[in-house]
Amino acid sequence: MPWRRTFWTWQAVPYILYTLLPAGTGAAIGLLPGVAAQYRANGDSVAWMNGLAGGLLLAAGALSFAAVSWLLRRMRLPVSAIVLATFMSLVNAFTIAILWLGHLDPRTYFVGVMLYLFTSGMCYASSIVVFLEFMGDAGTSGSTRYSLINSLGNVPVQYMILVDGWGCDHFGMRGLAGTECVVGIVAAVLLLRWLLIRRPTLPADAPVMCLPLSGA
Repeated sequence: MPWRRTFWTWQAVPYILYTLLPAGTGAAIGLLPGVAAQYRANGDSVAWMNGLAGGLLLAAGALSFAAVSWLLRRMRLPVSAIVLATFMSLVNAFTIAILWLGHLDPRTYFVGVMLYLFTSGMCYASSIVVFLEFMGDAGTSGSTRYSLINSLGNVPVQYMILVDGWGCDHFGMRGLAGTECVVGIVAAVLLLRWLLIRRPTLPADAPVMCLPLSGA
């Protein structure tokens, strides 16, 4: 059965680990407006940032990932989709460090949130690429397999909201961003180390960075 070939193989392990990775989830997006007042950010500006402007930043990030994958393809660099997606998650974790370590002023808030939203868009686009690669050839069970994989991808979003909230409760307003940053960096580095050093066996037809433009 196709779903067995998708989930019940050793080749599925790196994809499952990536899907459950607590990095690049964008979980803090809905929580950051709650700490905006601590950075003295104007309420109208915060609403704009988390409304139309935020949506445009997410879209721009997704388009930028397509541009990056196109560039890698033109350069013929053998970078697999899952490695690049994990690296994007690492970059996303670093961007929120601006809110963690920066001064408590509006500029810090808006720069940090803008970069976090932009890189979150890149992570969303790269995750879809990995999900499609994980799913493999679509057949009659393609929609079911994609729904299962996408549901697994929502798991880290939910628990990272709880983790970020715990960080805020225990370490104050910087704790939210700090927790997201530290957990995201640790998780992404560990998975990257395994992918690049241990080099787990990926499917024989797993493409190198031509998939984002042709298969997404």
